[in-house]
Amino acid sequence: MPIQSAIIDHVVFIRWGIQAVAADLDAFDDIMSHGRKDVERPLFHVALLPTGIEMPPVSIQKPLIKRVLRLRASCQSMHCVLEGNGIKEKLGRRFLNGMVKMFGLKDQAYVHATVQEALGLLDGKLGMPVAEVEKQAREKGLLG
Repeated sequence: MPIQSAIIDHVVFIRWGIQAVAADLDAFDDIMSHGRKDVERPLFHVALLPTGIEMPPVSIQKPLIKRVLRLRASCQSMHCVLEGNGIKEKLGRRFLNGMVKMFGLKDQAYVHATVQEALGLLDGKLGMPVAEVEKQAREKGLLG
């Protein structure tokens, strides 16, 4: 399934499928380009990773990492929500937290178990209440 995305208030949401494919990179570029052009600063990014997501192939990992690192210039903060409470998801969040530190994103990128945790850090920074942002994201089918 290709990525789903939406811009709500100052937040660019991207919901990834179980297996990333090359076309997802173009879709990622498109939505981030719209966010940079259409949204007054600050801009925030929330990536939603579903339970059971698979590690992308190396051919996608490297270009995806480059894109994420470029987000530093355009996003005040980046939030990765790895959904699920199983051991695989907990280890995945720990791994992602390690990557955040390794790439020097400690004060700009965050890993969460729920979208509510991610949006909680944005409370007071958006033009609308975070509850409304969450409601609109749910209505657009972005939240599981």
